[in-house]
Amino acid sequence: MKIRSIVGLASVALMLTACGSGSSHVGVAATVGDRTITKKAIDDQVMEVRSDILALPVDQVQSVPSIQMLTTLAVHRVILDDILDAALEDLNLVITDEEVTAFEEGVYAQYGKDSIVTQVITNNGVPRAEIHKFMRTVLIEQRISALLTPGGDQQAQTDGLLKYLGEVSAKIGVDVNPRFGQWNPDILAPTGSDNILSTINPVDQQKAQTQQ
Repeated sequence: MKIRSIVGLASVALMLTACGSGSSHVGVAATVGDRTITKKAIDDQVMEVRSDILALPVDQVQSVPSIQMLTTLAVHRVILDDILDAALEDLNLVITDEEVTAFEEGVYAQYGKDSIVTQVITNNGVPRAEIHKFMRTVLIEQRISALLTPGGDQQAQTDGLLKYLGEVSAKIGVDVNPRFGQWNPDILAPTGSDNILSTINPVDQQKAQTQQ
């Protein structure tokens, strides 16, 4: 099983720009509604997940994401979490921690905990300590998709979810530091230039190999 969420589905569209941040974005990665996401919080997440990746058994790691990719995934993930929380409120939905735990344990039981944990850390750039929160994101997306497009196939549900969450993001307001591009509610991702991020940092890959 490949654990997917909008985080994973939209990550192919994420790009960084070469321009610097303006004065209003100093120390800020993004603002969602009234909440400010600091650059330090993003940097801390990136360093944490890098450590988690390098601590994994080498034979389980197919590639080591670059700092740029991990940073972009982190920015996108925290923005999406705020949008999903706003969506839950808009739809009067409640997802309990018990439901998330049951969902997470079900995934582990069916597909193997080590495999899923490794996949979420390396493919989605999620720190080990935040995997439970990531599972909550996936569960919320599934619940909203089923509500918006009951009986629809996976593509129809994904399209419906993207459209709805894009509307929510436009409603609450998302402002991204120009360093990470400009928020595009149509694809739920920042876009800005054709400087597409690399997915593998050879230096980090070499470091991982030395741990064998």
